[in-house]
Amino acid sequence: MDFGDLMKIVKEEVVEDPVEEVEEELVEIVDEKTPVDAVDDEEAKEVVVMPEMPAVLSPAGQQAIDAPPAEVMSPEDAYVKAHIAEIMALLRKNLYYPRMARKRGIEGTVIVRFELLASGKVKNIIIVEASRKILGQAAVTTIKRLNGKFPLPSERLFLNVPIMYRLR
Repeated sequence: MDFGDLMKIVKEEVVEDPVEEVEEELVEIVDEKTPVDAVDDEEAKEVVVMPEMPAVLSPAGQQAIDAPPAEVMSPEDAYVKAHIAEIMALLRKNLYYPRMARKRGIEGTVIVRFELLASGKVKNIIIVEASRKILGQAAVTTIKRLNGKFPLPSERLFLNVPIMYRLR
């Protein structure tokens, strides 16, 4: 027997034997685990869920999974939802509709964006969209009239408000 034959025997013993022993140990450990439905929550420190067995959830856990996802609402959306009727009433009461536009039968919709501070003050009024320039300027005047009259928000908001100009 030469040195090459000796190394071959050593390699076979070192590589093959530990693998078989480890596989046997793993099989024994998995077989000894308690099934999930037999575990008492207070006594269990570790639960092994095997693929063929369903996981058992606490009633609160199951309720959290079954519940619909919570609707995420921006602060602006929450403010408008809470105060929509009051905002609409303010817009109707303080709407500036230029006499020239009324005489000429000019109608349309304007969308204005502005910053509403926690104090109720209005800043940075921008015309986002206007069907006619005269109506855009009138909408800015309307929002300026409402400075300090809006319901107070809990924080600074950026609102987009559509204002419709219609003749009766």
